[in-house]
Amino acid sequence: MNLQQMKYVIYTAKYNSFSKAAKELFVTQPNISNAIKELEQELKIQIFERSKSGVSLTKEGVVFLNQISPVVEQMGLIEDFYAKENEADNMLSVASQHCTLFSETMAQLLLDHTFGDSYKIHILEAKTKEVLEYVQSGMCEIGILLKNRDNRVLSWELEQRNLEFRLLQERHPHVYLRREHPLANKEIITKEDLAPYPYIKYYQGKNSMQFFSEEVVEDHESDKTIYVTDSMTVEQLANRMDAYTMGSGYRRTGSDKGVLKAVPYDSSEVVELGLVISRSRNLSALCNKYLEIVEQYIAQYEC
Repeated sequence: MNLQQMKYVIYTAKYNSFSKAAKELFVTQPNISNAIKELEQELKIQIFERSKSGVSLTKEGVVFLNQISPVVEQMGLIEDFYAKENEADNMLSVASQHCTLFSETMAQLLLDHTFGDSYKIHILEAKTKEVLEYVQSGMCEIGILLKNRDNRVLSWELEQRNLEFRLLQERHPHVYLRREHPLANKEIITKEDLAPYPYIKYYQGKNSMQFFSEEVVEDHESDKTIYVTDSMTVEQLANRMDAYTMGSGYRRTGSDKGVLKAVPYDSSEVVELGLVISRSRNLSALCNKYLEIVEQYIAQYEC
């Protein structure tokens, strides 16, 4: 199995047609159909059902497509990154956990920086372990991570991958909830206060153990838990019901400050905001410019 075969599967599934996939990829239809047939024989599965009206994924094909899509996407980003050496000054790839700081500072970079006629910016919102993998592989220049100061397993994981965690700021945990929430006007929220309400937390997939959790209070649990994969869903759920999530206290700035309010949580735990950087690579000028914006952003918040 090779990358080209995986691309053929993805495009054929997209168009439900060998001919349309071939046209999109600038190859002949026999090339695609033969390559996929060889792949099916190699894996001993049937990826597509063939008919006069076109092709469609089998159940095995759906599973296979879900497995290969992240691989092809990552390879595409890597190829993009190294495609044109003369564009290096206008290229930046950053991966981050689900954090308001990430989108806010990226938007500011795009507004402030003069890029010229072309640029390539990769903005990847990812699970904790994916952030480490993206930086280790070189697909992303840096990662942005929030971690509990006492999380020794994550520190060990960084060390094993030859990655440095560069501390930017220490924070204390906050509770994010809608402005009309019954707890929204409290000066500080306790664990007992939260007991009746649903808790929204980020799903980490097979790495869902607490060491790779994005929750800044590692031992916080609830009988009512909602698992999500993206920050938009968090905001939509919290805005429509008395659910809450935990975070660092960073929140949207400007005239539109968002629908969620951050209230301090009664905890002695310390959250570390930091950069994930490869020890074997130097940061680009554009990346350093971005980090200046990050530092200006976090300076607005008390520790």
